[in-house]
Amino acid sequence: MAFLLNLAFVASSRTSLVSLPILLLISTLRYLDWRRALMLYLAIVAIGTLTWCGASNLRLRIESIQQQYASTSDQPTSVGIRLLYWSKALTFVGSAPLVGHGTGSIRSLFERDAIGKTVVEEQIVANPHNQTLYFAIEWGVIGVALLWVMWIAHLVMFAEKRWISWLGIFVVSQNIFDSLFNSHISDYVEGWIYVLGVSVAAGMISKFRELPACYSVQVGAPKIAALIEGAGGDQQSAPPWNPASRI
Repeated sequence: MAFLLNLAFVASSRTSLVSLPILLLISTLRYLDWRRALMLYLAIVAIGTLTWCGASNLRLRIESIQQQYASTSDQPTSVGIRLLYWSKALTFVGSAPLVGHGTGSIRSLFERDAIGKTVVEEQIVANPHNQTLYFAIEWGVIGVALLWVMWIAHLVMFAEKRWISWLGIFVVSQNIFDSLFNSHISDYVEGWIYVLGVSVAAGMISKFRELPACYSVQVGAPKIAALIEGAGGDQQSAPPWNPASRI
């Protein structure tokens, strides 16, 4: 609740506002039945309406997107500068599409493009604010392919309907959608959050998959979950595990 209040009233991020509805659908449609999902959506609509009426900062942030996009002034805006980054990034990718320009080349490309032009400091960056374009500039199609293979592999890894799989799907989905407007894999804090989130979720998933075969056959999944989580179940009734059965 404190996080949502901060997002709405204090420091509303446009990237978060765009990705939250998508993450909400991913988090509910797969793991909740339609009745519970509908009740949750109605509650969120009601809360969102109240927040919209009470949070002037949130309204200004959303309304400014269209205003900045349509702005014709010479003063760079947040939306306009991103569009500039992306258009220049596509030009750079087109000049070396297969293997890219090399690691650490983004800033030098923007500097080279600015020669003989009147530009502001914000127009020369080392980050195009899009993870796919970031990889495409430095490592070309090969880098983009590796990036998306990694994301897809992580999504497949969390395809099971367990609560920890839900957490993994949430971490990966958030990183993918937010990376449309930022470079979260390459950013220090966001990159490490992704590494830690995926690693912890994947480690817990592997623990479930490494359970002895005799437990999965004779005890059943509900009994296993109860034994692991300490949520109940008679451990004395579980059959003994013979390590030789794993060989």
